[in-house]
Amino acid sequence: MNDSLPARIDTLIGNIEEAIRQVENGDLIDLGDLDDEVAAVCEAAHEPAPEETEEVDEKMDLMIKRLEELSSALENFEHTDDEDQ
Repeated sequence: MNDSLPARIDTLIGNIEEAIRQVENGDLIDLGDLDDEVAAVCEAAHEPAPEETEEVDEKMDLMIKRLEELSSALENFEHTDDEDQ
């Protein structure tokens, strides 16, 4: 993969946002690939290119916010599922 780190983070944010939409629609999702993507981006973010540092920091902050939103959506989905049983 030759994409720049900021571009990889943007793609990951889009994937997280899609996962949020799916969960909010009541769909079951497989988070295995997403987990691997997050781990790879976090590893790469430890040493970004000097010219990308500020942009990477901003995008990582946004990615973390989206992951928190996904966590909340999953919790709400779990509680809704519990109520249906």
